[in-house]
Amino acid sequence: FRIQPRPKIIAIAEMIKKDMVSFFRIPPEEIAVVYNGVDTKKYNPSSLKSVRGRLRNQWGVGDDDTVFLFVSYDLKKKGVEPLVEAAAMLKKIGNGNFKIIIVGGQPYRSLEKRIKRLGLEETIIFTGRVKSIEAYYANSDVFVLPTYYDACSLVVIEAMAGGLPAITTVYNGAGGIIRDGINGHIISHPPDAAELAKKMRLLLDKQERKKMSAAAAHAAAQYSAERNHGEIMKILD
Repeated sequence: FRIQPRPKIIAIAEMIKKDMVSFFRIPPEEIAVVYNGVDTKKYNPSSLKSVRGRLRNQWGVGDDDTVFLFVSYDLKKKGVEPLVEAAAMLKKIGNGNFKIIIVGGQPYRSLEKRIKRLGLEETIIFTGRVKSIEAYYANSDVFVLPTYYDACSLVVIEAMAGGLPAITTVYNGAGGIIRDGINGHIISHPPDAAELAKKMRLLLDKQERKKMSAAAAHAAAQYSAERNHGEIMKILD
């Protein structure tokens, strides 16, 4: 940032641009924003529809049940603990027709104890590493990542491209493509379990999910890898 003349700076989200302006005193007009891009040919509702069903049967969920998907290897940093607490709150108020699928990291000892204490052993399923993440997007209904920090989470954009409304925090750069209450929900930071449970409860409604699903897919379709490459090439040229 001290090089003169300054090189062109590209931020991967509006949040990152704001951080650069705030922490490094860079004039905002010197920073271009190019959001991460995803493979929209692979991640879209039409291509994922064909693989929906088998995993849901394996998880023991029906058509009227809601599957919340969480994807990360760093469970704690990405907010697994407030997610577990939110699940307990939903159960407590009688909303039990849901599962939480956690892809990536394995539960640590204190997390396993918490899940057991809250009686969520049948509600939360840990899959560990998986080869085909698109099958998990296809068999889920809502993507949830109550992260403490993420520059611009690719999995949020992939999930939305596949038609999943997303719930994440204000400290995730990918939240810049979410219109709160339209194609997903943005919660405050640090992630609060009660606030998260409230947003998850809204998406237990099938009609609400259907409406948000179409809006999520439409929003994320604008963030293809081709668009990302094209914008960066313009800057390099």
